[in-house]
Amino acid sequence: MAHRGIEIVDFFRPACNRKNLFMTNIVTGMEAIDVEDQLHCKFSQFGLLHEVQVFKSKLQGKGDNSDQPSETTTFYAFIKFYSLYAAARALHDLNGKCFIGEKCCKLTYAKRQKGPEEPYCLSVSQCVDLASYYMGFNGWSTEIRLLEKDSNEENEGALESEIATIRYMCVVTLYITGHLLSCQGFGAWEEKYHKTTIDPKDRITLVGKTKKIATQRAKQNAFSKLLLIILPNGKVTVEVNTMIPDYFPVNDEQDNQKLLKVNELNKEPETNDEDVDDVLHNLQDLQENIEVNQS
Repeated sequence: MAHRGIEIVDFFRPACNRKNLFMTNIVTGMEAIDVEDQLHCKFSQFGLLHEVQVFKSKLQGKGDNSDQPSETTTFYAFIKFYSLYAAARALHDLNGKCFIGEKCCKLTYAKRQKGPEEPYCLSVSQCVDLASYYMGFNGWSTEIRLLEKDSNEENEGALESEIATIRYMCVVTLYITGHLLSCQGFGAWEEKYHKTTIDPKDRITLVGKTKKIATQRAKQNAFSKLLLIILPNGKVTVEVNTMIPDYFPVNDEQDNQKLLKVNELNKEPETNDEDVDDVLHNLQDLQENIEVNQS
């Protein structure tokens, strides 16, 4: 297995095939959920898992399977890591050695994507898991700086009072303890309701839902700006990616289509290649110093 270098882990859904392992020849009498639990237990020892997906093979019952008991089922699975090196270690250590049921399973890198995916931010719970895994439970914290209702309540319909929109905006600050770093995230959410027919209790519930989702979107946006830099000795440092924009879908339709993004600026942003070079040089110097200290 190749020598480990510096790795950067972000808070977006892993899309690289080198982080995604494909397992076949899972022949067992267990249910799919039990297979998933076993795989999660076996592979999580190598690093934090993004997801484990188990599927029943479409070739089940086809061909010459006379040596396979009728009460068993054949599955295949995808095991997705956040870290390239965690996936590589798992492949190296478990390929040809992993048994689910009585047969040895086959393990390789997945080849699922036909083209690059659009980056998709992790859910809040996944962001919390990833941050806590690499920085510790006390290595970060969030603070709600603003949670405010949009004072301009919109009305739609033949009569202005028929349908109204309630919208909340939220700003969250994410603090990285010990690194003297922080970044802010923005989120917004809206819900529509019939003003003339809604029950007061239902409106209170709707307000609570709108506040909650706006806060979740703000936290997602803040986490999406973090870069976890995993050093060869396993230590972790953190940087803020200032190139990540504030994007905030405000309803279910925009959330599904991811249409609403900040993409109009008064002027073109200034880019400075020297800043990028400085960061790369600093990372190289850091790795050299670690190697010297270890020797």
